[in-house]
Formats: sequence, structure tokens, C-alpha cells
Amino acid sequence: MTREIDGERVHIIDGLLDPVIIGMFERLVVDLPYFRSNYDKSKDEPGRHLRHDFGKSMIETFPLLGGFRDDVLARVRQIDAGRGETIEQFFALDQYFGAVQYPHHDTPGGMTALYFANADWEPDWQGELVFYDKSGEASMLVAPKPGRLCLFNGEIVHRGGVPSPLCRTQRFTVVIKTVPAGHAAVTPA
Repeated sequence: MTREIDGERVHIIDGLLDPVIIGMFERLVVDLPYFRSNYDKSKDEPGRHLRHDFGKSMIETFPLLGGFRDDVLARVRQIDAGRGETIEQFFALDQYFGAVQYPHHDTPGGMTALYFANADWEPDWQGELVFYDKSGEASMLVAPKPGRLCLFNGEIVHRGGVPSPLCRTQRFTVVIKTVPAGHAAVTPA
């Protein structure tokens, strides 16, 4: 499914992984060590996020991660080959009720792939990914459906959704940010 915001496409891909693999991927992500090392606006703002960066050795140790990365990159290149040549960042986020999320944009000229890693998610738990139009209005929501991948231009302003008080777990996401060919990668791919 493809939606548009200000002429930019947001690609929503369901069924990326088999249900058994979705459960395995969730268990992998849930058990990671997370650190308060990520922020949306600046290091001075409150509300750092719990983040785990995937290093090269971990990707080699867990073939599930390498296969996921390769599949996501292939899909990014199908959509826009010029934006997805190099991985800039590959990480997981652990978002919980009460977390602070700010509208932000990602890498200029790059693509962002956001995978909802929870194997189960109830609509009342909320946590939707919010996209903003150029006037700053929230104009699109993407529900955190298990196994869903969302691909979009990293320059679109967006905000990760925070789970509601009814949610009995955290909202786990896996993010791959790419940059166009010729840009240096920040983290190992």
C-alpha cells in the first residue's frame, strides 16, 4: 500500500516476514541491551530514547538480522535506487508508555525503513507512527501492525508514537536509515 503526503510516497508493506519469523525477530529485539542514547531534537532536550545499535559482529552472528537488512535494502532500491545505497544507521528502539517523542526528520536525501517488531499489538495500545505535512499538521498515521514495514523519504517530518496506558508491553521498532551513494555511513552495515 502506498500513501502520499505533500507529494512524497510512504510505502507500507505488510507480510514482510512469515509469522514464525515475526515471533523470532521480536524475541531477538526484546532481549537486546538498550541504552538512553537516542534523541529526536537535540542532546539538550529531555526524553532520550532507549536504543540498541546493531554492530557488524551482531549482524554476522544472527543471520536473521543480515537477511532482514538485505531484504529491506532491496525494497529501498526498488523504490528509489539513488537514496538507498549505503546504510547510515541500523538500530532498534524500545518505546514505552510515558516516553517523549518529538516531530523530526531523518537523513537529508536518504530513506528510512521502520519495522514494527512486536509480534502482537492491540489497536487500543496506540503507538502509531505520525507523519506531518509541510504546514506542520499531523496528516497521516501508520498503525504499528505486527510485521509491518514502513519506507519513506527521511526528510518527511514524523514522530514515533508512544504506547497508551493500556499497553502491557513496550513498542519495539527496528530502523534502517540509508543515504545516497557517495555519503559516508555512520555505523557499520
